Amino acid sequence: MPVMVAILLIIGGAVCGVLGTLHVIYTLLDMRKPRRLVPADPAVARAMANTALRLSRGRTDMWRAWIGFNFSHSLGVLLTGALAVWAGFEMNKAPLGIIMPLLILTGCVYLVMPCGTGFAVQPSASPLQPAASAPHGSCR
Repeated sequence: MPVMVAILLIIGGAVCGVLGTLHVIYTLLDMRKPRRLVPADPAVARAMANTALRLSRGRTDMWRAWIGFNFSHSLGVLLTGALAVWAGFEMNKAPLGIIMPLLILTGCVYLVMPCGTGFAVQPSASPLQPAASAPHGSCR
């Protein structure tokens, strides 16, 4: 059983590492030529770049805040993945009584957070279902 737990921690952590790395790469690439983690409507991206973030009292705009959010989100996913991989390799030495609940809580937050914000991913339409009527991915 402990070996299976270790393997699952390493695999899950590796998935987080790959996705976090892709998120960082996409964010970096979007700084030069925005086309991945950006609004579908270019006018929205322009409006973000021309709108000050009230919290910063005009020192930054919504576009820079968006880039910062994406970097911090990537860092969180990468750290979660690194912790899981480390715990998997150090099963006998790691304080699993603290790490496992932390990883479970973090995973639940990453699962529930998109539901509360209305985040949805458009799935590929199946060959049997027209694209216009394909259901949107959502938490409802």
